[in-house]
Amino acid sequence: MIIRANGPKSYDRVIESMSAGIIALTDDNWESLMAHALPVSGVSKFRSAVQRIFPPAVMLAAAFLIPLIPQVASSPAVSGSVRVTLMVTAALALILPRESSARAPILDALSKANPIGKSDK
Repeated sequence: MIIRANGPKSYDRVIESMSAGIIALTDDNWESLMAHALPVSGVSKFRSAVQRIFPPAVMLAAAFLIPLIPQVASSPAVSGSVRVTLMVTAALALILPRESSARAPILDALSKANPIGKSDK
């Protein structure tokens, strides 16, 4: 969660709220802690779901539209490689948390297995 302050007065309110929250948490006073929490509405849940699903959906759509680009379609190796990379990246975005440490090694292994970018010696 990001906390924003627009000026000195709102900064003071943010600090007071955070302090009260920490005190309530250490006292195990959940009622006081949740008293000032924003209600979760259906709209906010929907917005959160869309923000989570939209980027992977765009990647999947791009993976299926890549062969329609003439320059890419002329090279099946490039087309297939880009499609697989986009599909794996979209799947990782849906499955793993945003700040997952597993994402980088998986994409690194995929790039090493990828025939594009390898130099033939």
